[in-house]
Amino acid sequence: MKNSIQVVEKFKFVILVLCSGSLGLFLLKIGLNRTVGFFVVFLILGFVFFYIRCKYNIYNLLIISSFIIIGINRYLYQFPLGLVIDFLLILLFISVIINNKQNRKELILKSPIFFFALIWFLYVCILYFNPLVNNKVSWFYAMRSICLYLLIISALFPYILNKLKYLQRFIYLWGVFAIFASIKAIIQRYIGLDYFEQLWFDHEGFITHMIHGNFRAFSFMSDAGQFGAFSAASFLMGFKNLLSQYPLRQRLFFLCVCLFSLIGLLLSGTRGGYIVITIGLIFMILLSKQFKSIVFSFVLFGIVIAFFRFSNIGDNYSQVRRIRSAFFPFSTPSFIVRLENQKRLFHYLKDKPMGTGIGTSGNWGKRFHPESELSEIPTDSWLVQIWVETGFVGITLYMFMFIFFILKMIYVLRFKLKEAVILNLLLSIFTPTIGVFAASYANGIIGQLPLSILIIFSINYICHGREIEKEYLITKEFSKKQANAVAVIQ
Repeated sequence: MKNSIQVVEKFKFVILVLCSGSLGLFLLKIGLNRTVGFFVVFLILGFVFFYIRCKYNIYNLLIISSFIIIGINRYLYQFPLGLVIDFLLILLFISVIINNKQNRKELILKSPIFFFALIWFLYVCILYFNPLVNNKVSWFYAMRSICLYLLIISALFPYILNKLKYLQRFIYLWGVFAIFASIKAIIQRYIGLDYFEQLWFDHEGFITHMIHGNFRAFSFMSDAGQFGAFSAASFLMGFKNLLSQYPLRQRLFFLCVCLFSLIGLLLSGTRGGYIVITIGLIFMILLSKQFKSIVFSFVLFGIVIAFFRFSNIGDNYSQVRRIRSAFFPFSTPSFIVRLENQKRLFHYLKDKPMGTGIGTSGNWGKRFHPESELSEIPTDSWLVQIWVETGFVGITLYMFMFIFFILKMIYVLRFKLKEAVILNLLLSIFTPTIGVFAASYANGIIGQLPLSILIIFSINYICHGREIEKEYLITKEFSKKQANAVAVIQ
């Protein structure tokens, strides 16, 4: 019987690959452009490598790709690597349909994360018809990070990822790449940029990555701001796990994550990363349920704030000066320019309650709408970008959605979880999530890789925390019964 099932599965696989290959060759032959051709080839390869093995390989590759795609794009310029995430999500979706043997539709329909993601997605779809948008192609590019990734991952999550081992894998992959990212930044700072990085730096990055003669490392991220925020988020993740009761080997790993992430944050020269750490630590303390720790931590915070706000100690060092400038925002030229830009945008949007359209600001605006006035006004912030492109209606819906996510995550962590193992792991990814969201007013970090994917997965893991805990308890009880059975036999 088992052999018959294996033969049927292999037959299905062969038929699927032959059909996919025939379709791919046909589409390429009739002369579709390179992007579509790349999609078809990638789809075929995806089926070949991942169909028989398992859908979790696609999940692993999705996480890994979110870290390295931007960096690779500097070496393969004009190649549509940004679409790899989209293709992997499509492969994951198809793999779930083909391989899934469980009916979890009720879990999806009851999921508030999917419900809000769907409403947000439908609103963004309505904005496709915004008459202010001349080039509709920009909508397809920009909407992916705005709503599509959140919708697809939230829909697929109950089928494949609500288990402890995948949460642990997610955290360890995050930690490994945090170390690699900081090592790359150290190489950039003390050895130098390679040919392709230098080319990008000379043509695009010089203005924002060389400030007062100080180089800001960007690792394999899109820019120093994204790298700094990622390093800060990784520090929080590693720090919380370091405080947990893990074996020595694991604690040494998370100690390395903390140290390398802190070095990466310093080398990035970004102030937004310190917002991530500050907000994240505050929530980590408040959710610790230990009164003495809360009091001690807030006293320590007060001392740190007093050091930067009311002293000049360490001003000889550029990093200290840059951190201290965050406590005097109205004396910072860049902050004043941002406020002026926001005033201009406010007047521009007065009679546009649904915004100017998806993809009309930022990099997509410069690419697809160079004639627009908005292409000349930098948004400088993810939340400002959402406000500009979706209007007052959109930013209200978006803020309501994320505030609900935050309250839901706090409720799960504070009242629903009892197992320390699950609670500590989820708290370690909650603090970066809340910190990154808070810092999104100052930077456009939450809409860029890798943080966009990491934050979406983190929200889903935490909100499905009770299901992960139930699965953990069932596995734990089963292991205990097995151990008792073995003891009885012996």
